[in-house]
Amino acid sequence: MEKISEILEKDEDNYTEKLEKEIEELKRKINENKKQENKFISKIINLKINTKQENTNKTSKIISIAGNNGQAKALLTIKISKKLKRKKLKTLIIDLDLLNMKTFEILNIKNKEEQSLKIEDHIVNKNKYLSLLSGKNLLFKINEKIHAEEIKKIIEKLKEKYEYIIVNTSLECFFELNKMILEQTDTIYLVIEKSIEELMELKNITKIYWENWKIEKTKFNIILAQKKNMELKILNEIPYNTKKEENGTSTNKYT
Repeated sequence: MEKISEILEKDEDNYTEKLEKEIEELKRKINENKKQENKFISKIINLKINTKQENTNKTSKIISIAGNNGQAKALLTIKISKKLKRKKLKTLIIDLDLLNMKTFEILNIKNKEEQSLKIEDHIVNKNKYLSLLSGKNLLFKINEKIHAEEIKKIIEKLKEKYEYIIVNTSLECFFELNKMILEQTDTIYLVIEKSIEELMELKNITKIYWENWKIEKTKFNIILAQKKNMELKILNEIPYNTKKEENGTSTNKYT
């Protein structure tokens, strides 16, 4: 972009030719970045779709996004949901990060404030394949708090309608509910922004999930990301691996 600006400012005789060349190079780089990102997103959500099986053996999956950074979690949630949309898979985002509600903000969607007992009345449809549900509406029925077991049943019911449910979890409120969600989750992505502070905080976060909540470690993938304005660049994925030791026993650890 800087080169393009420079060419325009100089206004040389052959600037059109130079400009076209730089624009083509810019397009190539953008397309290459998109291909790499799409490849990575497809990998982390493990999309192995067989068209024939899709109609006969449909199984809904729950993906949970965990961590401390509200905006980074929301951006990863939306990034995955957009990939699922391109695959034409019906997806529901449940935003349990009530102190931030960043998914609604980023997607420019206003939450419903329906005085209804039906959970369907609280779901906001972004488009044909993507819908959102606020954790506030999931937790309360006309100012009456719902029991965690009832929420578990609601989610099981929602799985009949949606092929993927992505839950933006929280470490700041409703601990029991978030713990229950993570226990029911198929895959958990723990997103950490590339900064010394967040990397140091990683030990404290995993202690809550693994030691206090006893969430199965093999569900976890750590996503190292870099946030700039309203964009999230995924730098690396660190899956939980099982390695066999010389004595034949298996140990689970991050590598």
